[in-house]
Amino acid sequence: MDRRSFLKSTTAAAAASATIVPHSVSETAAAASLPDTAAPAIHSGTRELILAMPWRDSVSGPADQAFRIARRLEAAFDGRWRITTRHHGHGGLEAVMTAEADLYFGTENHNLSFHPAFAYFAALPGAGVFNADDLVAWLTIGGGQEHWDGLAAEFNVKPFLAGHLGRWPGLWSTSPIHSLADLAGQRVAVQGLARDVLRGVGAEPVHVPAEDLAAALRTGEIAAAEYGGPLTSLALGLPAAANHINGFGVLEGGISLSLGIRRSLWDRLGNADRTIIAAVAAESAQLSIAEMRAHEKPLRALIRDQFGVTFRPMPSDAAIALDRVAEAVVALTASHDDTARRIDRSYHAFRDAAWGLDGGARLPEVS
Repeated sequence: MDRRSFLKSTTAAAAASATIVPHSVSETAAAASLPDTAAPAIHSGTRELILAMPWRDSVSGPADQAFRIARRLEAAFDGRWRITTRHHGHGGLEAVMTAEADLYFGTENHNLSFHPAFAYFAALPGAGVFNADDLVAWLTIGGGQEHWDGLAAEFNVKPFLAGHLGRWPGLWSTSPIHSLADLAGQRVAVQGLARDVLRGVGAEPVHVPAEDLAAALRTGEIAAAEYGGPLTSLALGLPAAANHINGFGVLEGGISLSLGIRRSLWDRLGNADRTIIAAVAAESAQLSIAEMRAHEKPLRALIRDQFGVTFRPMPSDAAIALDRVAEAVVALTASHDDTARRIDRSYHAFRDAAWGLDGGARLPEVS
């Protein structure tokens, strides 16, 4: 979907469903009304940096979050940084490690080939996993950030939580899923550890770039896809390409987005500049989470009413199988090495303490 069309349609959708307007739309409108004074503000000592992202510039929604944080960093550094975004299909960490980029913005799901424990900072599959608010709590006060720093330092990166694609993404499909048998042999586009889970229940997980998901669903190249919550799904054009949303998806807590900075660059920065970056990343994360949460219910109603999409729970046999395989996949990930075991222990200890769990069942949310 064209970015301008998406922004217009999202604004209209929010106005029709609730009095909520995305912060990014407000910022875009405000920016358009300001005089073009950017050039004189660029200092003679400007540092030119490359920010890698896994989406093409034309991708509405996810790519907009990358553009927004790049512009916010430039403003916070008062012209000392000028950041160019660049598409890197294999993930930002690889681009930073090979010196093709100085920073990356994307999901740690792209980095599982370097170490599977990156999944704890992107999205774990199954029930009983962190949503965006839980992840923020673990990272900020539960020791999660220190574990992430230690893992990422092995690959010359300093990481930050910087965004989110929305909780409870749901599994989009072109045909209804009535039982686990309906997933058998089907090509399903998912990412991260969800691929191992789908493979474990007999489906065929495939990689399809976010910008190509809608077309792949329309042509029958794939039978189902999971990527993000309602705001992200609308941005990617999924409601016009699939008629069914099944359950809360495989990555139920949703997918978080990260800002990664080359460690050698980070180490040369002073405390003031490090504080600026940390503050901008935190602001970006909270804004993204707020957008996704605020638009969740209004856009679910719009997707149902205007696109005729049917929401249905995952069939019980499929839900049970997906959760059992997900538990095994996470356990296997945790057994990878000592680093993974430490991260897993921290994640689950914090979850159990924060949720007050007894016997592993999550307490119900109060709406």
